[in-house]
Amino acid sequence: MNKFSKILTLLIVLTGIVFIWGCVKEKFKAPAFIIPHSPVQSNTTIRQLKKMYNFSGTPVQIQTNVIIEGVVVADDQSGNYYEEVVMQDTSSGIEVLLNQSDLYTQYRIGQRLFIKCQGLYLGNYGGAAQLGINSGGAIGKIPPIYFNDYLFPDSLPGIPPAPKVLTIPALDSSNIDMLVQFNSVHFPNTAVGQIFAPQTANSTSQILYDNSSNLVTVYTSKYANFSADTIPSGKGKAVGILTNYKGWEIYLRTINDLVPGSGWVFN
Repeated sequence: MNKFSKILTLLIVLTGIVFIWGCVKEKFKAPAFIIPHSPVQSNTTIRQLKKMYNFSGTPVQIQTNVIIEGVVVADDQSGNYYEEVVMQDTSSGIEVLLNQSDLYTQYRIGQRLFIKCQGLYLGNYGGAAQLGINSGGAIGKIPPIYFNDYLFPDSLPGIPPAPKVLTIPALDSSNIDMLVQFNSVHFPNTAVGQIFAPQTANSTSQILYDNSSNLVTVYTSKYANFSADTIPSGKGKAVGILTNYKGWEIYLRTINDLVPGSGWVFN
């Protein structure tokens, strides 16, 4: 090979390398970082929505231009909630039923969320208000195809509201579907060391007592990622979403809702 041929070959190789490098750079270009901004603003509080519509029986359709705003305080990441999120404002809370799993990738705890309620239905389950669709006379889950018509995230997820510190005797319906906290509570000795939710049932309820033997039930789904954790001894702080189904009940969102360092002893 003469000198000219060597130079020509080298130029062809260098040109190929530059072309390939340019393609690789283009292929792995980082996607644009998008911060969501809601195109709508709220005109009604969650408590006002509940008062406007009777949700004690058959689901009722919301026929006026109601827009609520809140912060997601419970999602489905741990598995203790399924295909729903709970959001609250300063007045009250509500469950939003959504027919999709892994909702925490879109509506994570701390996410501010606006919902256009007109056309949706308000229902009731165990005293808890639920927002969804009409499904054969019962409250149903909003299909994913309609998420962008009704739900509008705003900004990136931030710090969720602090739980409302309550005592068990002071509980009332105004606190349902809100993030609450009980101090100096404990599980009975007969439950300590057992797991939260055996796989033999869809869910299991454990009892939590205060110092005066007032009680609230702790609900755990067998699908929760802490269902096989053992129930701690000691007394500590418990955080959860309050409901009232055959009595006062809280849903833990993660095992850390039994606040670490507050007095719980895990074996």
